[in-house]
Formats: sequence, C-alpha cells, structure tokens
Amino acid sequence: MVCTIQFNPGPHTQCRTQSGKEQARHANCHTDVKKDCRISDTELLSPVVISAHVNYLPTEILLVIFRLVEASSLGGASNLPYVCQRWMEVVAMDPACWRLLTVWPDKPELFVIPVVRAFFDATRDSRISIQILADHRVTPTITVAEEHDRIRQVMEYAQPHFQRLEALHIKTAYRSSVVVVSQYLNKASLGKLRWLGLDSWNVDSTAPLLITSVNLSKVDVLRIDAKSFGDLCRADILWPPIGVRHEDDGSTYNIQLHLYITRYHPAEPSHLMSALDLLIPLSLLNEKVNIRPTIFDVAFDPQSFEWCSRVETPLHFESADLADMDGPFIPTFFRCVSQPLGHLTLRRCEILPDTNIRSRFIRLKGIASASSMLNVLKTWNGQNLGITDCPGFNDEVLRDLTDGNPACYQHLRALLVTGATYTAEAFKCMVERRYPAGPPSTQERWSIDVKNGPELTAELRSWFEARVPSFSWSS
Repeated sequence: MVCTIQFNPGPHTQCRTQSGKEQARHANCHTDVKKDCRISDTELLSPVVISAHVNYLPTEILLVIFRLVEASSLGGASNLPYVCQRWMEVVAMDPACWRLLTVWPDKPELFVIPVVRAFFDATRDSRISIQILADHRVTPTITVAEEHDRIRQVMEYAQPHFQRLEALHIKTAYRSSVVVVSQYLNKASLGKLRWLGLDSWNVDSTAPLLITSVNLSKVDVLRIDAKSFGDLCRADILWPPIGVRHEDDGSTYNIQLHLYITRYHPAEPSHLMSALDLLIPLSLLNEKVNIRPTIFDVAFDPQSFEWCSRVETPLHFESADLADMDGPFIPTFFRCVSQPLGHLTLRRCEILPDTNIRSRFIRLKGIASASSMLNVLKTWNGQNLGITDCPGFNDEVLRDLTDGNPACYQHLRALLVTGATYTAEAFKCMVERRYPAGPPSTQERWSIDVKNGPELTAELRSWFEARVPSFSWSS
C-alpha cells in the first residue's frame, strides 16, 4: 500500500498579515478541507492525494508526518508554519522543526509575523539561524520603505535572542536595508554566531554601516558587500583569533575566516569605490585573522589605482578566489600578495598583460578571451593547472603556447581540462612541445586529465598514452 501526501500551495496558503482579513484567513484556512475525511479502499490501493484530509488527523500523527519532511521536499520543514494556524501550532510543539527562520520581505505570502513570533517562542533556548532574503535581483517588487519596515519588524523580534544566534544571512533588495540591519547589530554580543551575511542586490545608498563595535569572535563565514566590508573593518570588531579552536565536542581545527566580498556596483560613477578602500581594510584584517578571501563583481574608480603603488597593503593568503573582476584590480591584487598562494581560482575574469600571478595551483573557470588566457599562462609558473569551460582556451592559444616558451611550462606537473573549445590535434602539438619524447627514466612524471573534451581518435589516444605517464581523456 502506497500513500502519498501532496502539498499543493493554493489560495489557502497565501497567509499574509497585512490586514485582519488576511490574518483570519491564515488562522482558518483549514476550514476549507472536506468534512468527510474517510478514505475508500480504492484510494488506499493506489497513490492518492489526501491533503484535503490532513488537518483532520490527530495532532500526534500530524507531528510525526511533519518530522518526516526533508529539506529537499515541500520546501523544507521551515515552510510548514506558513500553511495555516493549525500547522503552525503543531510544528511549534517540536523545536527541531524551528532551527531556521526564513523571511522573504518581497513575498507577502511568506512574510507572516505570527510565524516569526512563534519561531522565537518555539525554539526556547535552542540555537537558531535566521535568513532574510529578497528574491528579485535587478527589478525589485518591493519599495525601499516597505523593505525597511518589514526588516525592522523581524529584527525587533530577533534582537533579544542574539545570544543564541548561529547564523544570520541578510540578502536584501536594497543596500540601505543592510544599513537598517546594522543598527541592530551595533554593540551586540554574538558569541555563538558562525555565519554572517550582509549583502544586497542593488546599491541605492552608500551610507556607512551603523556599527561601532560588535563581537564576531566565532564567525567562520562572513559574506558582505565591498563597501560594507570597509565600514565593518573601521569599527571595533572582536575578530576570530589566529590559532586553533576547541569545540564543545572535543574536536579542534585551525581557525580560518572564509571572507566573501560581494557585488558592489553603484549606479552613479561618482559613488564608485577606491581600490584602496578595499585593499587597506583587507590588509589590516589580514594581520589579525587567517583569511580565505573570495572577491567578486566589485566596480572601482579607475583613477584610484594610480595611488595603490604608493600605499603598502601587504597580503598573505593560502588561497584566494576572484570572480567577475576586470581592469587593473587583478594585477594590483597580486602586487600586494607577498608570497605565492597555495590555491587560486579565477572565474570569468579579465586578465591584463604583465599580471604576475603566483600560485602553486590555479583553476581557471569561464575565461572568455584568448588574450586573458595567454596573459595568465605566459607568466604563471605553478605546478597544477585546471581549466574549466573556458572559451578562451582555444586552438589560437594552444598554437601560441606551442610556438613560444611560456612560464607555465617550467614546473607544470598536472593539467586538468574540462570542455571542448579546442581540437585534439592542437592539444597534441602543445603537449609535444611541453613533453618531448625520450626514455622514461629522463621524463618527469606529468598527468593530463581531459573531461568532456573533443573526440579523440584511437591513433591520437595511443600517442598520448605512450607520451604521458598518467593520461585520461573522455569526450
């Protein structure tokens, strides 16, 4: 016997709180369920939809069903309280169903203040996570005033419970809403906070964060727009120390801050950031904290790079990830890096000539232009190279690498290429130049792994297998 419970959001799930009528609708939405909750033998013998009968099940049975809801189905258990008053009351009996509160200010049907109140009551003394997320990117469906008001409502309820907050993820439609959130974090003791996100889709304001001090001593992940990052670093922040952290369960690990510096693209050119407004705070924080930075899609004032060579901003990281960056930022960044990185990822970036990239392992993703690809490979001299879905890695680039003596040939030991933007014949010529034939005793071990590459003939496959000690190619 198979019985399927199907949750179909419909008119009864639009549980808004903007009016008394809508609140009543949330409280009484289960009254539309059929009065006859009997299920015939025919229904029991085949997959059936019994959502119309669910609210007439005993509370204990409903609770058992709700505990079976996984994050991959029905949107997760955290969405159950939004269906109706009965479901909210049943879910409130189990704190395990209330680990995460997700609020969508721009989706009225998912902005239900009774659910917000119930969340903090039901979780009691448990550790909690909160997400305030805007769904729309370029064209918000909510006004600035509406988003500010709804975020204030949530933060007023959340503020007394900061001491048990493990994660706070803010992704608003407007940056000014992040500034609103910041006033609630000012001077807060967030001693259990491990994940903090202060991010937005649209730069409607360049106002600074309203934070003078805050305890972030346990934060492992910080996701923040570039302008707000500079504001935060100028405040009196208790950052995670350099060293080893001992967990309550007896485990230990090296403390590292995963720093995501996110999109900052003001509409007015006069509001663009100076590159130093990012590099100086990054350098100062790097002296206090072991950082693993990811920087993506930040627009800078082009004139500001003239001053970067006059200010010392030394950086030292084990790894870094740069995405959607162009112009002089990448060469400027590497002039500041005092020692080679262990790992570097460049995604959809423009790389200018004479960019001195120093990293033992480099992964290139989505590099579109052949010139950017060549500018990397002519100067980089690390050991492991990964190329994934890069249109710029084409036959033209392979010919240039074959004809010249680029730096990437000096120490390269492992090459991983995913994608088919080149021909197997051009790839063979490059390998032959890098790895001339000779007795195995004189050949340094080198590996090539090609995934989703162009078609490879049996003759070429035999050639590669004879030439390269560790070789794999799948089309």
